[in-house]
Amino acid sequence: MDRDKAVIGIDLGATNIRAGRYVNGALNEILHCATPNKGTVQEVLQAIYSLIEPLTNTGNVTSIGIGVPSVVDVKEGIVYDVQHIASWVEVPLKKLMETRFQMQVYVNNDANCFAVGEYYFGNGKGKEVDSLIGLTLGTG
Repeated sequence: MDRDKAVIGIDLGATNIRAGRYVNGALNEILHCATPNKGTVQEVLQAIYSLIEPLTNTGNVTSIGIGVPSVVDVKEGIVYDVQHIASWVEVPLKKLMETRFQMQVYVNNDANCFAVGEYYFGNGKGKEVDSLIGLTLGTG
């Protein structure tokens, strides 16, 4: 990745949404807000958008990745039956976000995102291993 280009990572959780901008080899800004988990699809989207917009103001953001606690059609970027967000039964998240921000968006299950993050930036970083297993604990 070009050192001057930035990417945005989003963690959509049942109670909080976190967003960070990664640029020049470091996470340089983190924003968060409460998840409107009893809200409509649009209200949850607006909360996500409100975190992304200030992170894109630098003009050098090339893509967005978002982890969602649900079954995800990774190719199409559709999320199904998002845990603890009742209105999110079938949301074409990739398409909605790409339309809004005019850049590539990647959508995946949040546990998959956690494992990949650990592999490249956490406990797996620099290790000579071919794989890593990440375990998460459910809340319900």
